Amino acid sequence: MRKGRILTHIQMKREIRESHIRSQQYGINQEKRSPDQKKLSPEALNERKDANKDLLNVVLNYIDEFLKNS
Repeated sequence: MRKGRILTHIQMKREIRESHIRSQQYGINQEKRSPDQKKLSPEALNERKDANKDLLNVVLNYIDEFLKNS
């Protein structure tokens, strides 16, 4: 994947599939949280979301578009 390029629907699906394969190779379970993974409190999560709201708004639009085309 080249930086700054907008992926097509098919390319995005391939990237996600490859990401899942890499996760499996690293022993990451997509269904179960690692006990070592930090869990934010609801307040800390809201603070983190607020601090990143501009980025989240952009990303959520892309996620919505991707899901509509799935």
